[in-house]
Amino acid sequence: MPRIFIPRHVTTRSMSSFKKWFKIALGPRDIADYQRASQLLFQYDYYKDNNHIHASDDILNDYNSLLLKQDGFDLQANVQELILKQIIKMFTMLDTSGYNPNLLPLKKLQSKSGKVLGIDETLKDNAINKSAEKYLLNNMGYILRCKKSNIPNAGYGLFVNNSQNINIIPKGTVIALMPGLVHLAEYTTKSKEYILSLLPDNDFHLMSRYDRIIIDGRTSNLTAKNPYALAHLINHPMKNMKPNIMSLPFDFPQDPFGYNTFPEELRKFIPNKYNKPPTFFGSNDRSACMQTFVFITLNDLIFNNNNTTTTTNNDDINDDDNNSIELLMDYRLDNNLKGIPDWYYDIEK
Repeated sequence: MPRIFIPRHVTTRSMSSFKKWFKIALGPRDIADYQRASQLLFQYDYYKDNNHIHASDDILNDYNSLLLKQDGFDLQANVQELILKQIIKMFTMLDTSGYNPNLLPLKKLQSKSGKVLGIDETLKDNAINKSAEKYLLNNMGYILRCKKSNIPNAGYGLFVNNSQNINIIPKGTVIALMPGLVHLAEYTTKSKEYILSLLPDNDFHLMSRYDRIIIDGRTSNLTAKNPYALAHLINHPMKNMKPNIMSLPFDFPQDPFGYNTFPEELRKFIPNKYNKPPTFFGSNDRSACMQTFVFITLNDLIFNNNNTTTTTNNDDINDDDNNSIELLMDYRLDNNLKGIPDWYYDIEK
């Protein structure tokens, strides 16, 4: 259901064995989004497991026929598992690189409306963490940069730069996360004043999940730093552009029996924390230690490394502004709301 000036997105729920007690029914649009995400994530795994060869149409058709047999719960469980695998790899790389998630920002960023977004978390401008950059590039194949958007008057945007030995980031890559404070449904659904306290949101950095959990990207400076948690800087495309990523809710799993729990040693890189903690009766689903959004590439991001003319001090970093790719997502604003900005257009129409 639509939210006040908040982009509407689908949700997932943590998939422990007892999860069905808390199952939330998904609408047709949500089912379609999960099916699309499952296809993309499957294609990513196939690409990685088969020497960078994409799955054939016949293989995809077979996989799609299996998807149609899954109910909403099984579909969510499948997507959650595929995302979790990529997130654990990403966070393990961060841990091995020596990246410090607790460093203070070096400079502030301002949004197009003039509000301070909080920080420039990109490794390029973080001298203390810069030693981790080469390792991350070699193992992840890309880094995220905050630069002036290609969209006129949009202020900053989020770009991806690649390692020079990698010219394709395949579709289905979990490329970014949404940072900021998490507002649980037990608070957002019971108090109109609570919702109003989050408004106005002039830069659309509030993201609402299907389960009515809200992530506030404006508060990224209050949570752990993660060089891949910059999704609050992603812009909505212009009319002559198409989105190249999609958002999907993700739960960092927590199992009281310890069988399906996100690794304790990697939790320091989770770029979110609760604005108010869950209460025993207010949030009876405890199968997640934290909720967020992840962002998945909709198509191959292809770089032309031969045209690279500018590099940083690390020779294998492709830092050419002409070769970086801006990440764009569909904000999915409710067109029935008053005051929709002039720059917004409904991509699905």
